[in-house]
Amino acid sequence: MLMRRCLNNEMVEEYVVNEIGLEKEELLLAPNLEETFYTIFARQVYKGKKEANMIDWLLQRITDGLGGKYPREFINFANYSKEAQEEIENFEENCLISGMAVKKAFSKVSEVKCDTYLSEFPKLRKHFDRFKGKDTARYSREEIFVLMDGLEPQGDDMLQELYETGMLEAKGGKAFADNLFEIPKLYRMGLGLVLRGRP
Repeated sequence: MLMRRCLNNEMVEEYVVNEIGLEKEELLLAPNLEETFYTIFARQVYKGKKEANMIDWLLQRITDGLGGKYPREFINFANYSKEAQEEIENFEENCLISGMAVKKAFSKVSEVKCDTYLSEFPKLRKHFDRFKGKDTARYSREEIFVLMDGLEPQGDDMLQELYETGMLEAKGGKAFADNLFEIPKLYRMGLGLVLRGRP
């Protein structure tokens, strides 16, 4: 679906056809999708033999706490990456959208995800605010209860809402009954977490 949207632009389609030497009708065939994707996007966000390829990097950052991967986030990533690439004005060799542009787009993807979530669940806005400035993405059940002290909903009801909507990932294999939870990468920047290392 993402490649179909990208190729709706005649200039992009012409570029891809010229780069990989396929007919327009062949670009979206299953055996050619990966090559088409990597003609538009860089192969990696970070260069290096041990670094993730672009598709894996993106999938890790659009996955919610329940393992859901939704087209909306993938499309947002592509749109914001295109905008970031236009600002950078520096193209990598053999692609239209650089790793730098994708990395830059990630904060906007996360912010939009959090805003979308809060438009659907406005009663959790103050809960989201409590994560701002925190320097960890992993919390025990008790730590979350303490962090959310004084807010409604609270306790197990609050935790269940955050978990069932994918904002928290259970880390012990017991789903909602777990004692350890982690905020997926998709939400971290939008929540305002301040974490060391790469996004």
